[in-house]
Amino acid sequence: MNRRTFIQMTAGTALASAARPVVAARARQTGPVGANERVRMAIIGSGNRGNEVVTSFAEAKNPNVFVAACDVFKERLDATVQKLSTASGAKVDGYEEYKRILDRKDVDAVLIATPDHWHPQITMDACAAGKDVYMEKPACNDATIEEAARVIPIARRYNRIVQMGTEQRSWPMFAEARELIPQLGGVTHVVIQQAGGGSPTTEPVVAVPAGLNWDTFQGPAPRKAYKAGRQRGWRYYLDYGGGLITDWGVHWADTALWFMNAQLEAPKMTSGIGQYVNVENPDRDRPYNAYTGSWQYSKFVMSFSNVVWADPEFSANGVIFYGPRGSLVINRSGYMLRPGSAGRGRAAGPAAGPAGAAGRGPGPGGAAPQQPVLPPLEGKTYRPQGGTNGTAMSTTLHVENFLECVKSRQRPVSDVEIGFFATLPCVLALRSMRESKAYTWDMAKMAPKAL
Repeated sequence: MNRRTFIQMTAGTALASAARPVVAARARQTGPVGANERVRMAIIGSGNRGNEVVTSFAEAKNPNVFVAACDVFKERLDATVQKLSTASGAKVDGYEEYKRILDRKDVDAVLIATPDHWHPQITMDACAAGKDVYMEKPACNDATIEEAARVIPIARRYNRIVQMGTEQRSWPMFAEARELIPQLGGVTHVVIQQAGGGSPTTEPVVAVPAGLNWDTFQGPAPRKAYKAGRQRGWRYYLDYGGGLITDWGVHWADTALWFMNAQLEAPKMTSGIGQYVNVENPDRDRPYNAYTGSWQYSKFVMSFSNVVWADPEFSANGVIFYGPRGSLVINRSGYMLRPGSAGRGRAAGPAAGPAGAAGRGPGPGGAAPQQPVLPPLEGKTYRPQGGTNGTAMSTTLHVENFLECVKSRQRPVSDVEIGFFATLPCVLALRSMRESKAYTWDMAKMAPKAL
């Protein structure tokens, strides 16, 4: 049974198997129903990133307006409500419980910017309630990977637009670099490098701040005592996020799979090694500060490490594609196409094998068959003018794509299925590190399987 057959067959049963009940379905929309063709939005999770994306909605050319906000921390909720009310010139309502937003008939779509462990459940509930969804990446954390897989058939069943916030998909510089991939002569290796990793030290337990519903914040995660970092630095607690490997890793994995035309493919095998290095008394609820993840795909292998070789010529942070003719590195500061040894005139492909090896031994005259000599690869370096970082610009373009799809009902560039398979290698590698097991992905059951 292939992936698409699974999605079609399970669309009707996925609701029953969801981890938590979803709300009853409402009338399906076929386009925006707001006044003056505006898409009426609500934000669920009004922290720093959520408010950054709200700014991109304000800058988008497609008409939209925020009518409601939700957060479990009253201080942040009040600040966001005030900001949105001032921007719209009308009262914006604030809620602690997100399902109250989903009950509103004047909300067409929601922006989900909660901690990662909440993403699958809120997205399923929003789809069942007839709302389109712009969801910040990743699709899930390690513990909610099976729930994230159920989001796909539910989004399809209710004909919902679900865009994941991997905004590099909408960045023209990345699309331009993708066109250079064929020049490498067939990519064999993809290497992701992202420096950093957080500090997995142990924090003290303290009192829950006034105005924070700590129980709702934890939601489907195990109940733990409050620590300041669990709320303010939740990305570096495994109960809610995945550290660098999901925070940055999903961006780079998405770019890698997009460039390699493998964006709907699961890794055939995943392995990972993680370790707490030079950390006294590490908190094992936090990610490793040194790790390497590896994946086998059908036509290439890929790896990810949180260490980067310093290169004064061009930063190697990001994704590097290696082929017989050379390499391509792409990150948010630009891209560089470099010739390799084959690109300087050496033969492409593997060397001739011994006599009798399939197609590689000497021909009838006893001479080994010659491999074609590739023409030299011309190097190229591109940096945005003035060295500016286009992240904010690309987020606005990504938001515009979402809003256009809300109107047209076409699938967005970071559709729910694409977003899931960009998240999948990262969370599988994290699970492999934590359990010291290699994993594959069972496409029939849409679940991880230890090897």
